[in-house]
Amino acid sequence: MPAQIYRLTTRSNQIRFNLAELGHPICGDIKYRGPVGVPPIEDTSRARRLALHAAELKFVHPKTGKAMEFKTAWPTDMAKLIEKLDA
Repeated sequence: MPAQIYRLTTRSNQIRFNLAELGHPICGDIKYRGPVGVPPIEDTSRARRLALHAAELKFVHPKTGKAMEFKTAWPTDMAKLIEKLDA
């Protein structure tokens, strides 16, 4: 499968790809830095890793119908990055 078609159809990196295609790549993402066919968008965040974290998830369990909710704190490095970017 050609690389561009794979990039348009894969689900494994879907949020990363879609945000980059919209011109909003994720801090620390070295693979998807902007829309296909244009120069990459510079990442000035200095994030040491992909700044992607599920702090809160909510969904209805498909078998029980029970509302499920999970929360977790931001990892220390990501909390520091957010503080730095807010400043």
